[in-house]
Amino acid sequence: MIPILYSADEINFTSNGLGRLSDCISCIVTEERNGQYVMEMVYPIDGAHFDDLTYSSIIKVLPSDGANEQLFRVYKISRPLNGKVAISAEHISYQLSFIPVEPFTAGTCAGALEGLVNNSLESNPFAVWTDKATQATYKQTLPESFRSRLGGVNGSILDVYGGEYEFDNYLVKLYASRGADNGVTLRYGKNITDIKQEENISNTITGIVPYWTDSEGNTVTGDAQYSENADNFPFMRTVIKDFSQEFEDAPTKTELEQYTRNYIERNDIGIPSVSIDVSFVALWQTEEYKDIANLERVKLCDTVTVEFEKLGISAKAKVIRTEFDVLKEKYSKIEIGEVRTNLVNTLSDIQQTAKESASTSFMQQAIAHASSLISGGLGGHVVINRNANGEPNEILIMDTDDKDTAVNVWRFNLNGLGHSHTGYDGPFDDIALTADGQINANMITAGTINAVDIEGVNIRGVNIDGSTIKFGRNGLQTTMTYGPSQGFDGQNALLISGNDRIAVESTQYQVRMTGASVHVGTENNMTEAFMYIGPSGSGNAIQLSGDVMVRDGRLIGYAGVIGTDEVKFMTYESNNQKYLGVYVDGSFYGSVQL
Repeated sequence: MIPILYSADEINFTSNGLGRLSDCISCIVTEERNGQYVMEMVYPIDGAHFDDLTYSSIIKVLPSDGANEQLFRVYKISRPLNGKVAISAEHISYQLSFIPVEPFTAGTCAGALEGLVNNSLESNPFAVWTDKATQATYKQTLPESFRSRLGGVNGSILDVYGGEYEFDNYLVKLYASRGADNGVTLRYGKNITDIKQEENISNTITGIVPYWTDSEGNTVTGDAQYSENADNFPFMRTVIKDFSQEFEDAPTKTELEQYTRNYIERNDIGIPSVSIDVSFVALWQTEEYKDIANLERVKLCDTVTVEFEKLGISAKAKVIRTEFDVLKEKYSKIEIGEVRTNLVNTLSDIQQTAKESASTSFMQQAIAHASSLISGGLGGHVVINRNANGEPNEILIMDTDDKDTAVNVWRFNLNGLGHSHTGYDGPFDDIALTADGQINANMITAGTINAVDIEGVNIRGVNIDGSTIKFGRNGLQTTMTYGPSQGFDGQNALLISGNDRIAVESTQYQVRMTGASVHVGTENNMTEAFMYIGPSGSGNAIQLSGDVMVRDGRLIGYAGVIGTDEVKFMTYESNNQKYLGVYVDGSFYGSVQL
């Protein structure tokens, strides 16, 4: 088909509009299941009607085999390069992103879709249709865009009712199942191979070792149970799985193994997940084309049977993405795999900012930092991953809408929640919360942590609140305990005890204790030197005061009196000379010049 150009405000699309873009070099329409619907065109700057091509122009094209012609609105025109421009356009339904809808509630899928139309706050040219009779409560509490409420956010119509969308110009259709299973089969491995699929095959789980356990430490472990196709793989990939939540009481080993066999059958354990890109362009002129020619009859959301002949296994998968060559009127590429996209493009429309306080505690800083990242994040894509039956089994939040290209990935499924900086397959070494009760994280900031044991290398903090702190290893231990002490008549005291060496050090004061009056200063501040232990009148006290210095066992600095009332050593000066005088019972006995 030759694309047809219309002005931005056109409402009648039965004519040729401004004219046909007959000099179009290439035109590809890409559509994803419940996802993006876009067109890319290359056009010469000297081509027919080039001057009429502007932002917001509307182009009508054939988007896929057997479909109605669809309208796409131009949103980007590149700078000319070698006499050509690249034109990007979105399906006309993207206009729904700019039609706000006020809050409302509905009880059925049809009622929710009609509610979006009836509660639109702008003129709305779109109509809705569904074949779903699902009854469930849809509740919208805030004004939001029409398109965002179709899917991609919590509580959206797709979130509440499920289904598969088709956007037919100004008509929004929601099917229980848009596609069909027409018996189309792809024989993988004969002439068609795919790098991603080869990885899926090599990572297929073939067996499970089940176990059950309770809070008291009782455990039941079963023998490994395998899929019926396990022997077809080059080696066994056996994993351990906890089935504790599936039994109220301890199962027997036989019951646990039977449950595991049923689980393997229900969840297609041993069957590779499907992810195959079929490029028709690369095969049109080859002998292998006859093996994939039947795929040209499929449509988006159709079910395809994939036969893995080497493994003797077949699997069902859906067509989840198509690329259609408008000029040749045939597919250039299709993608077969597990459904995964969910109108993700609507989630980057809203940006919020978080104010930060000029001076905050470390906890307030952590809260502000998290709030800034979460509420101020621009972009991001929420994807509902589904199995081949269309059942949701995982939530993904990513920096792209494709798990194969995403780098920053939040992954949330039955086994846990984790974040990876290296793509969908991890490792999830930033933070992970797993169903077996473990939390793994690089850094945790918290107000209060209650724990039985804390194991680690370094613990840094401002306050440690508790009665006892123990240090040591290899049989040596030092304990710091705060509480009533017998030595202080039951009054609270800090007691340091143990069988290891104890030292109190500081760059300013080697020892400084108050209450018991023990001060030890530096050589440059001898006035701080002071020690007192016990009442001075009882005879059992030791008191040092004034300027005193003892080095290498010798008294080398002093000022004042040393001794008792009976025997005293007292310094004095005479004729600019220092003397140490000796007094016994108040009588002078002699002196030594210093």
